[in-house]
This record gives sequence, C-alpha cells and structure tokens, in this order.
Amino acid sequence: MTWFKVDDNLTRNEKMVQASLSAVGLWVEAGAWASASQTDGRVLKRVLRTLHPDATEEDAQTLVDVGLWEDHGDYWQIHDFLKYNPPREKVKAQKELRSEAGKLGGIKSGKVRRSKQEANASANAEAKHEANAEAKHEAKTNPVPVPLFISKDINIVRESRPEIVALCERLQDWIVRNGSKRPDITQRWLDAARLMIDTDGRDPQEAARLIDWCQQDSFWKSNILSMPKFRAKYDQLRLRAQSSSLGRARTQANQDANAALVARYMAEEQAQNKPPQRKEIGS
Repeated sequence: MTWFKVDDNLTRNEKMVQASLSAVGLWVEAGAWASASQTDGRVLKRVLRTLHPDATEEDAQTLVDVGLWEDHGDYWQIHDFLKYNPPREKVKAQKELRSEAGKLGGIKSGKVRRSKQEANASANAEAKHEANAEAKHEAKTNPVPVPLFISKDINIVRESRPEIVALCERLQDWIVRNGSKRPDITQRWLDAARLMIDTDGRDPQEAARLIDWCQQDSFWKSNILSMPKFRAKYDQLRLRAQSSSLGRARTQANQDANAALVARYMAEEQAQNKPPQRKEIGS
C-alpha cells in the first residue's frame, strides 16, 4: 500500500488558499489516485469524472492557474509530486523486497514449526511405547480376573455384579408390564444402580421392594421410567411408601375395631331381646 502525502500546513499554503474548496478536494483525490495507480503524479484527463462525480474541468483549470497542476495535453501533472512521494520504480522495488522477505520468513517459520512437530511426535511416540511396554509387563505379572455376567438384555455386554443387573431388569420388566416400550439397559442404568448401592448405601432388597411399590403406584409408575430417575427420587419414594403402608395399617385397624364394636352391639341386642326361660312347676 502506498500513501499520498499531504503537508500539515496545507491550509496556510498560498496556492491552496487561492483555490476553491472543490478544487482542493479534487487535488487530494487526484493525488491519492496517482499514488495508487503509480503514475508518478500524472492525472489522465479521461479519468477526471471517475475521481469524483462532482469533479469539473473548471476545478482542474483552477488547479492549473494557481500552480498546483501542470497541463500537458492529455494529462495533468501534479506539481512537485515526486519531491514528496516515491517514484514508481522505487515503490515496485520495495514491494518485491517485502514479498521476498515474506517468502523467506514463511519458509523459515515453516521449518521451525515442522521441527517442533517432529520433535513432539518423536517424544509422544517414545512415551507411548514406554507406557505400552509397562502396561504389558503389569498385565503379565499381575493379571486381574474380571468376572463376566451375561444378561438376557442384549445391551448389557459386561457386568461383574448380578445384583446390579437384577435391579435394572426388575425395573425394566415393570415398565413393560405397565404398557410402556421396553427401555434399553444402558451403561447409565448400570452406573446408577451401582452408585445407589455402593455410594448411597441402599440395600438391594429394599430397593427391589421399592421398585415394586413405585411401579404399582398410579402416579409414580408414569414418572419413574429409568434407573437414574429411580436413584434420584429414592428417598422421596421411600417416604411415600412408608406413609402409604402406615395409612393402610391404620385403615385396617380402624376397620377391625369397628367390626368388633358392631359385633358387641349385636350380641348385647340379642341378649336383651332373648325371651325368658319358662320354669316347670311340679305337680
């Protein structure tokens, strides 16, 4: 990119003061065009209208009259253009020099990047080789047997604890029994059941009973449709189940008490309505 230099004392220049504002504007735009086009200050007369839609020959003649431009027939020459702006050959040479420097810098930068990448790749390969060798040695010296449990669900590939799978399958069977599509027992299901027992400290038998209860409850059976959800709502389900059991026990006790009370009343009423026994009088 080249620049057209404008003196910061432009407003006090005698020639500029004599020219009109529109003529000064044309001088600036023409200077920028000549610098970008590398014409060494020549302004072709045929491009006058392309410099600005409002440019006129009167403004151009004003610039000639005050000495800012020189008329050379087919073009105007900006006065002292090469005194303050570099010639075309110098600008061209500078561009070629910058381009060559950029290419050399890019090549050098590329070599540096490749060297770093090769060094990193070599270090990573060596570290990976050492890690693999160490892992193989550990596997040979300290083999760890992993028990395998095959579930009836095709999505369960490997699980070492049958009680984990049993809880998942119990919930899965209940969901199907309640009319929903059979869900897949995914790794998230297995992880939720394992964490529920190991981390939360839930008893597997209690968890199984709670699964049965929630899947028979009209509200919870439509909300508990996965093992992660069952684990998240475990305490709430347990409290509801206990409350429901106490309610049923109280209802049964009340029914038994009412039945006993009714039986007593009926017995008393029968005793009151019983006719007196006749005594036989001897002859």
